Amino acid sequence: MFQLRDWISNYELDNAQLAINPSAIDYLKAHPYKIDWYSISANPCAMELINANLKKISWSQLCLNTNPEAIELLELNRKRINWNNLSLNESAVDLLKTNISAINWKLFSMNESEKAVKLLRGNRNKIDWDNVSFNKFAIDLLFENEDKINFRNFSCNSHPRAIEYLMKHPEKIDWVYFTSNLNPDVIEILKKNQDKLCWVTLSINPNAYELIYTNQDKINSFILASNPCIFELK
Repeated sequence: MFQLRDWISNYELDNAQLAINPSAIDYLKAHPYKIDWYSISANPCAMELINANLKKISWSQLCLNTNPEAIELLELNRKRINWNNLSLNESAVDLLKTNISAINWKLFSMNESEKAVKLLRGNRNKIDWDNVSFNKFAIDLLFENEDKINFRNFSCNSHPRAIEYLMKHPEKIDWVYFTSNLNPDVIEILKKNQDKLCWVTLSINPNAYELIYTNQDKINSFILASNPCIFELK
């Protein structure tokens, strides 16, 4: 069972942010009055709650939910699909292929799945190069088109080759974005460059617990509620 770490004060936690936290489900089951049904609809770890409360959920937000059970629900309720949100969903590529005309290609360029990148390669004229720069599954495509990379967004790209490139070209790093990079190897780099950190984006980085814990006066407590690291397994 996941429990809040002792140093986290309940009053600091925003319910909407907490609802998207994949480690918060046990806590929310114990405190159901804190559940934000709009936000929790996108939480892939919340399917038990979602299935038991279909009248309360947001179908638009469910389209962001990567749990296969969520995709099954959407397939059974296609009239409720928000195709813009679904275009971001890495688990929904097969469903999106059944209605290609509804794909939002700008958002789909951020869809982090091999299937999505394959579809993007087949529709190069529809690629949004700013957004695909975020996409770790598009790393080969990006290096094939290096002149089109948006390096601000690329600073979020967690693929090891992206990190290696940024370390060789530190002048291209956007530290606001890089601080939220989900590659675990980034943390040691951040520790060595604390004068460059953005504490707001660090507050959502699940790998940054040590930095967050030792700098509690600098973190953003609002978005911290969405960070899995505020919970520990007991």
